[in-house]
Amino acid sequence: MSGHLRLYRVADSASVLGATARGAAKSGLVRPLRPSATFRLTNGVRRWGTSPAVGFSLGSARHPDSIAVIDTDDDTLRAVSFVDIDHRCDTLALSLLDRGIGPGSQVGVLGRNSRGFLEAMVGVSRTGADVVFLNPASSADQISTIAYGQRLELILRDQEFADLVPTGIPSIAIDDKSGLPLLASLPNKGELPNLKRHSHHVILTSGTTSGDAKGASRSSIPLSAAAAILDAFPVHMNGTTLFAAPMFHSWGWMHHRLATLLDSTHVLVRHPEAERLLSLIDEHEVDTLVTTPVVLR
Repeated sequence: MSGHLRLYRVADSASVLGATARGAAKSGLVRPLRPSATFRLTNGVRRWGTSPAVGFSLGSARHPDSIAVIDTDDDTLRAVSFVDIDHRCDTLALSLLDRGIGPGSQVGVLGRNSRGFLEAMVGVSRTGADVVFLNPASSADQISTIAYGQRLELILRDQEFADLVPTGIPSIAIDDKSGLPLLASLPNKGELPNLKRHSHHVILTSGTTSGDAKGASRSSIPLSAAAAILDAFPVHMNGTTLFAAPMFHSWGWMHHRLATLLDSTHVLVRHPEAERLLSLIDEHEVDTLVTTPVVLR
């Protein structure tokens, strides 16, 4: 029996290796880089591994001037490059570290798909703090239960959800000139730490809208697993992904991770009306739409 099990394990390993090789090749993930880009890429992976903190550092190393994010609902800063958003995430992380957020901290993020949401997700991750994604459909009481249960020290949220933040927990608006941009512009010192423990992302179950919510923790994605996923999905380097599914849920979160791995442009929309999505697909030459069954129908 043990011999059969070993054969199965060998067969499974061969299958995974095959999917990894095919996925890496089909997507264009493996290609030659300039020495300077290789150094920056290696430095980011060495510091953050494949955790969410690595984020836009991959695109900043490989394609610094390409567009990383198009926020279709932001008239102030509609599009940002990989090098710009990577710098913004670094600066935000340093500001949070100066203010006591770091390894062992728990930070909530409460918002719709936006550039500020992405900066909050990656910036907090670079401090080593854990990120807890809160559902905007939750009531104030449900948010309060989750916030105190998860021992949140800070909540980064959209302005429209200010009334959902429980008393006693500080919050900062991520879609407001007096929010994250101000925080990131304040004096900071030092360098980002080499983390001994990577940030974990806690994605809440559907209990956020009925009953008690339970969290599922996500952190690093093994490169072999990511490449195997690429073998199943027809995505490729330097594509354009339209996010009509919320990134505080696993489906949107996973595709954000794939998009950053492949240096894909994120096209973000807060309210995914079907007609507008069709228009955005044409306008931005979108090749991947991440959405939900309701919107798709």
